[in-house]
Amino acid sequence: MGFRRTLFLSHMVLINLVSLTIAQTNFLSYVCNDNTSTSAYRTNRDALLSSLANNTDQYGFYTSSTGENPDKVHALVLCRADKLDVCRECINNSTAKLTELCPNGKEAIGWRDDCMLRYSNKSMEGVMQPEPSYPVWNVQRNVTNVEQFKDVLVKLLESLGDRAAAGGSRIKFASGNETGPDNQKVYALAQCTPDISESDCSRCIKGAIDDDIPNFKLCCVGPAGGRIIRPSCHFRFELGPFVGEIPGSTATPPWSTATPPVSTATPPPVTGGCRGLNGRAVSMAAVLLNFIGLAFVLNLLI
Repeated sequence: MGFRRTLFLSHMVLINLVSLTIAQTNFLSYVCNDNTSTSAYRTNRDALLSSLANNTDQYGFYTSSTGENPDKVHALVLCRADKLDVCRECINNSTAKLTELCPNGKEAIGWRDDCMLRYSNKSMEGVMQPEPSYPVWNVQRNVTNVEQFKDVLVKLLESLGDRAAAGGSRIKFASGNETGPDNQKVYALAQCTPDISESDCSRCIKGAIDDDIPNFKLCCVGPAGGRIIRPSCHFRFELGPFVGEIPGSTATPPWSTATPPVSTATPPPVTGGCRGLNGRAVSMAAVLLNFIGLAFVLNLLI
């Protein structure tokens, strides 16, 4: 009886922990550096971050800095090239939430589905940054032939990485599809921040493929979808189409001048793991570890 009660209470705690974590962050992942900043640094940070959405170009990218050393702040934003209609909204949401989650640190990065935000006391423009690298897997569906699927996926991602890298200084983005096992179409995209060189973009994408795709079957016995997110690049793949329209080079920004409201949408269920984190990070793995520990304590008390 005691065990059943413990199991029930633990199950309720897990539901609440997961709901609370998603509601509080709304990021796929975020990282905070614990180096304490000064009030002057935080003033410069807040002023810079408040300017990002309005200054982001029509391709969904912007980088800038403000202040003087040692309180100088650098920031960078990148939106998915097929999601420019929600670019400003995503940046504003990220700015508000990341400073709430990381109020005092000198460095932070947050990834949402549609954009990425970074700030630091170190210059980042033109610098390829492969870490932290964070895999996020779609655990709702697995492929039947893992090795064949992996071979097709790697070929597709390598091709998209080369195409994205060759995209120029305004946008480095590519999407496409390939026929996988059982005649299923595998859809994917790859993107780099356009400030890095072609060779650095290729190295970033290739490094993510080499580091994470060979091990993806260890996560969920071959997830049918997922993504790898890094500061300088990311890619995503699914068994269904998910990429939107890419504006042409003469396109005007697809957003209005009004500041959109902060979104309260909850992201779909994902799971992942962090690597190379120099600071604090929150993921579903951390929630599960908290759940296991709390279940153990409850079992001792009941």
